[in-house]
Amino acid sequence: MEWLCSRAEARVIIESWRCHPNEDRPNSSLGYRTPKQFKDEQKRKSEASTHRFLRKRIRVKEGTARLAQSLRRVVIPVVVRTSLDAPDHVVAGEPLVAPRDTEGRQRMMQSIYNALAAEVEKDPVPWEFAFCLHRWMVADAAPGFPLERGLDEDAPMALLPQHVTLFERDRHQYWVHVGSQMAYRLPDWAYGLHGRLREGPKTARALSHEYSAMGIDASDLGRLLESLVQRRLLAVAGP
Repeated sequence: MEWLCSRAEARVIIESWRCHPNEDRPNSSLGYRTPKQFKDEQKRKSEASTHRFLRKRIRVKEGTARLAQSLRRVVIPVVVRTSLDAPDHVVAGEPLVAPRDTEGRQRMMQSIYNALAAEVEKDPVPWEFAFCLHRWMVADAAPGFPLERGLDEDAPMALLPQHVTLFERDRHQYWVHVGSQMAYRLPDWAYGLHGRLREGPKTARALSHEYSAMGIDASDLGRLLESLVQRRLLAVAGP
């Protein structure tokens, strides 16, 4: 029993009684979350939907589609292509009609992400990697299982610029594969490998000569090149 000396005190105490079970006390039937936490989580889920983007499924909010629905306006996906040696180029996608229901909003958001993914795959500029590298799976580009037939030292190897881009952070170099959404960290001694291969296809033998002159063991380079081919970061020309 609790004695209440005034209406003001009663309001404070009753409010604390109301808040405690709803905001402070976890409930086992709600996964040991408070009712407020459970409600907030359900609200976030209702505001977001799952869509395909770069061969993965991501959860995004439907703010753009909801706005288009409420205003009954079309949406035109727009991407700005940037280049160091050319003016910015604006690319507009197909107009998307205003959605009328939940399915329409989901179709609109998927169409927007399809347009963005198409542009990223054409030219994987490092805009995403610079700001969201922490979201990518980062692994060392260290050798895993060896290639079944080994690496032909005289077969030309080339970068796949439509799938792979270079990103540098904290004195480390990463080769980022857009399709798999993986960022591979190269060993420090391999600094400059991307630039050498950007000049054109090279054989493992030619690269071995270049790196041997810098004191790099040929076997270390060979294992690294095998790993890069394995991870589809390098392409080897056929016979």
